[in-house]
Amino acid sequence: MRATSVLLILASLAAPSIARSQVAGAPDDTLRIDLLEAYRIARAGSWSVRAAGAKVNRAEGNRLAAREALAPAVSPAFRFTTHRDRLQNTEGEFLDVDKQSARSGASLLLGWSPSEIIWKGAAASAEVEAVEASAAATERDAMWETARRYVSLASAEESLNIAARLLATLEQLESEVASRVSLGLSAEVDRLRVQNQAERQRAELVRARVAREGAMAQLAFALGLAAPRPIRTAGLTAVEVSEAELPAAIEEAQGRRSDLAAARESAAAARHERSSWTYGRLLPDLGAELSPGLLGPTFDEGESTYDANVVVSWRIGPGGLFDLGRLRMSSAAVDLAEIRVSELESQIASEVREVHAAARAAAELEAAAARSAEAAAKVFELTLERDERGISAPYELVQASDAWLRSSRELTQARAEAALARARLELVLERIGDANH
Repeated sequence: MRATSVLLILASLAAPSIARSQVAGAPDDTLRIDLLEAYRIARAGSWSVRAAGAKVNRAEGNRLAAREALAPAVSPAFRFTTHRDRLQNTEGEFLDVDKQSARSGASLLLGWSPSEIIWKGAAASAEVEAVEASAAATERDAMWETARRYVSLASAEESLNIAARLLATLEQLESEVASRVSLGLSAEVDRLRVQNQAERQRAELVRARVAREGAMAQLAFALGLAAPRPIRTAGLTAVEVSEAELPAAIEEAQGRRSDLAAARESAAAARHERSSWTYGRLLPDLGAELSPGLLGPTFDEGESTYDANVVVSWRIGPGGLFDLGRLRMSSAAVDLAEIRVSELESQIASEVREVHAAARAAAELEAAAARSAEAAAKVFELTLERDERGISAPYELVQASDAWLRSSRELTQARAEAALARARLELVLERIGDANH
């Protein structure tokens, strides 16, 4: 019977993880999720993703403000003009007169700064693209944080499950050894050894519960859940390791990564800004004013009239032509942006290489830990059978249970590391936008 319980514990490690999410007696408000569902919730609720969305809205507003420069401003104006003393007539003679006129009407002012409208608008559009790509990069970081905390909770749940099952086995063994001692078939020291092992396992169970609660709180924060709510995972959800060769994986990452796209768009915005100071200031500013209205000695006696002005101007000096300081700053901004692009390309290649190797190594370590846990469970099972036949000492059971517990912890840790490494590889390749994510 006890050997059967050990096999059930071992089977729980290899069983489909979704079965462990159906917790008996769990509250109705328990949130049961797998890793992909956690990704979905984090996309909608993560604080960092929300902040990134607000930044995108701000960039959109900046682009809209740049486009609004194309629209003219309408400025209503009313005038009253009085002229006294000398006035020149059409023949060039100056006359001493008193003049009074009343002018009323609206003025339509039109102004364009091509250097501001063309290149600043292009820079604002590039900035929107950059911020949107940065928002996608922020989402990827949020997904990684979600995956990390999800795996932590799944691992804590699995550790708690193992600790509870092993404690049940040890408590049964403790009861049997106590019965043997009372019958004189075992020594008191055997009972104390088993009792000590059971007490240590109870302490381990308490620590496992605390670890699960802490991991649950951290995952809730990563998901952006404001109200506390019990969470149960679907276990250490497996994510297949990419079969692509390393060069193909690097190329895929550099084509997908949103942080690299953001850096490229920022470089494009910096180039547009530099063009504004290099070529844009050669274009003149254009202005026009049309002022229709009434003109007469008084408002009541006015007749229709209008004034029209057209202005073409250049700015020379600060903010205009030959502003060497701003030109130099904009050129330096372009250099920095292009350096950042090259740096990110190199960084991504290095990151993919590292994570690709780590994912494959984690898969091998998981397989080795599974074989070790299986062997330790088999030793524990055989020791229990020997104990039932009375050919082993209780301290052998203590040693076997210690070895099995240690190998089970190592297997749980290896499975967590493998799941996390696989998820990390998928996120480094930025496949979170795929249909399977």
